[in-house]
Amino acid sequence: MYRSLLPALLLPGLPGLATAAELTIGLGAAITSVDPHVAFGPNRALAMHVYEPLVRSGDRQEPEPGLALSWTTADAMQWEFRLRPGVTFQDGTPFTAEDAAFSLRRAASGEGPRSYRSYTRGIVGLEVKDPLTLVVVTGQAAPLLPRNLSTFGMVSARAAADAAEADFDGGRAAIGTGPFRLLGWSRGAAVTLARNERHWGEWPAWDKVTFRFIPNDTARVAALLAGDLDLIDAVPASLNQTILGRQGLSLTATTTGMLNYLQLDQRLPVPAGVSAFDGGALPGNPFRDLRVRQAMTLAVDRDAIAGRVMQGQAEPSGQLVPPGLSGHVEGLPPATPDPARARALLAAAGYPQGFRVTLRCTGDRYPNDAKVCEALAQMFSRIGIRTTLEVLPAAVFFPRFDPAGTAGDAGLGLAMAGFGPANGDAAASLAGLLHSHDRARGLGSANGGRYGRPDLDSIIEAALHLADPAARQRQAEAATRLAMEDVGIIPIHFIRAQWAYRDRLHLRPRSDGATFAMNIRPNP
Repeated sequence: MYRSLLPALLLPGLPGLATAAELTIGLGAAITSVDPHVAFGPNRALAMHVYEPLVRSGDRQEPEPGLALSWTTADAMQWEFRLRPGVTFQDGTPFTAEDAAFSLRRAASGEGPRSYRSYTRGIVGLEVKDPLTLVVVTGQAAPLLPRNLSTFGMVSARAAADAAEADFDGGRAAIGTGPFRLLGWSRGAAVTLARNERHWGEWPAWDKVTFRFIPNDTARVAALLAGDLDLIDAVPASLNQTILGRQGLSLTATTTGMLNYLQLDQRLPVPAGVSAFDGGALPGNPFRDLRVRQAMTLAVDRDAIAGRVMQGQAEPSGQLVPPGLSGHVEGLPPATPDPARARALLAAAGYPQGFRVTLRCTGDRYPNDAKVCEALAQMFSRIGIRTTLEVLPAAVFFPRFDPAGTAGDAGLGLAMAGFGPANGDAAASLAGLLHSHDRARGLGSANGGRYGRPDLDSIIEAALHLADPAARQRQAEAATRLAMEDVGIIPIHFIRAQWAYRDRLHLRPRSDGATFAMNIRPNP
């Protein structure tokens, strides 16, 4: 049942549109929590409406002043953030450095793949010099710290003291400084926001915004056509003509940093869902053999997936971030499909007949995710890896996608997932996806396959800590090339995010694919 968390505001509408003060958005992926420190792409997009970060992430994910007006570093391991004066939480209490320090500690305390530990790693001390000055001390040089602090919002230390996720979901602790405040939410159905009249900055165009979760593409488009929604995300290309054929509707698309990729579980002696071609037991883990991994990446026809399955809504990938994001490697193309070479590699690895695998993926998280996995299963089967597809709801898939799993946890085996660096830098992808899992240091937090090699770890860590941007880029490139040559993961494509909306609106797309109501305004 829908819960109203706060009393509704009676605010004047904007001129020019009968419903200009209200905006209703249809999302393909549901928000799983309104706790701003529970990491998940849709959650983060929603949280940024209510809770602001110290450093704002621009439309191309470049760091900009947010709740911190400026940041300086006296040495490589000590950053001073000067906070914006006059900022209050929605309950009227002032935002201070104490709140910022509390928020950083809380974000760093999370566990598992839904935490922000990878973005707070290395912070060893916090000093509140005065109400508007926070000093962040790191154990090593942390040139990416401002970018990392753009990934999560600040909460009220008073309201969130001892608060659990449920306290945010229930509204008690949901106190932010952002342009909107949480009005109500119904798990799996909708979130409603009201404009925060105490906000320090430019007011958004909307008095009230409702996000409705409609995972079925056809149903989401139908709701837009029926006038029940003003804007939808994750528009499938197969329905483009339906939308463009309706007067008064527009489409906007952009390539995002969200990478769909395959993890190959190297943690267990024999991964979940892997067996010999005749169904018997295998003597070892085939994913630990480079030749098998090479065969699998050579089996994938990325152009066919991007062109036919995704219908142009993806860019084939051979690395971690697309052009335009920090750390992209020029001249590193996707592998050219070569089934004959793939079969030869399997035979050389001791699998002349191949073997059997279960490929697990979501059916309600990424555009065409189940269809992409169907195509991948066919491609692997052609080279002798007999592939069975298991499509899971995201709510079931992601709790099993945990690098911290033990040997008694079967995990997901071979799985397709997605990762986009929330800070807009390839170093975050390297540290999260390909560094050996190290929970204490917040490294390998999304490394569900538990891939790792010490020489790669060293290069990744250098990319994280070098202060010189050019030297850091060189290290990131070296790490990316090594990881791709070793097939630590199998990149498939970068998702092209697409939105459909009424012509009376104007949308500024973001490179992370997030849908921000702040980026939507009525046309003049």
